[in-house]
Amino acid sequence: MRIEVICFSKEGSRRIDEIKSRIDGEIQGFYKSKKFSSDVHERVDEPLTEWTAAHWNSDAIVYISSCGIAVRAIAGCVKDKLTDPAVLVVDEKGRHCISLLSGHVGGANELTIDIAGAVGASPVITTATDVQDLMAIDVWAVKHGYQILNKSAAKDFSASLLQGEPCIVAGVGCRKDTPGDKIQSVLEAACEKAGIRLCHIRQLASIDLKKDEKGLLLLARERKIPFHTYSANELMQVPGDFTASDFVKRTTGADNVCERSALRACKDGILLMKKYADSGVTVAFAFENNGMLGE
Repeated sequence: MRIEVICFSKEGSRRIDEIKSRIDGEIQGFYKSKKFSSDVHERVDEPLTEWTAAHWNSDAIVYISSCGIAVRAIAGCVKDKLTDPAVLVVDEKGRHCISLLSGHVGGANELTIDIAGAVGASPVITTATDVQDLMAIDVWAVKHGYQILNKSAAKDFSASLLQGEPCIVAGVGCRKDTPGDKIQSVLEAACEKAGIRLCHIRQLASIDLKKDEKGLLLLARERKIPFHTYSANELMQVPGDFTASDFVKRTTGADNVCERSALRACKDGILLMKKYADSGVTVAFAFENNGMLGE
């Protein structure tokens, strides 16, 4: 990660030293001031806006300054949340480290936590999904190697989470007579791994062999969500790359239950998390591109 850090005082230069010594990456320090000089960091003579524009292709830019200085510096460069670099602000005393721009795709939120730890600051993150401990779809996409092509759909997905609208399908497989509380405990663990909440699950899905499974029916009733099942043939027609199991195929007729059923329950679904297995229960999550889930 290429990180450019610029300061405007001797005190600020100490923060750069702390960052360079404690953060991994290709870190270059700069200073812009007529009141002190540095043998370690590179001097900036051009206007700050020009320096910012010249370094806008960096992975991250950190201003050891006030937010006002940083905002005025980047104003003419900001274009798109999917391509702008991470921009952070650290005050000269190292009391606060603020994620200012590109918190998700650009990685500013994660970098804010790292740099805050390096300089002993309090991290300040204001993105709504992070403040409410919700899944950020753009972060999920980056971590899983996807590219967001429809920003409007991504925005709608995040909005649905923030408004408390459940919008995720849980595909579930389990051994016969697995208790409902055991299924829920595994489901909760899967939610934690995926970075979502149990309340965001809109429906349960499985193979039709499980249509009378008491544990699944109880869970659906207690969560007040629909439970849909599909035949092995229907599941096998779902396109995609799945975690196949010869044993499951011999037993149920489908090589995977949880992933295929989660996607089958969506009209135009994307697999959010592949199979999570524990205690004979398997869970996978899928979400709908346009927010409309169907039977």
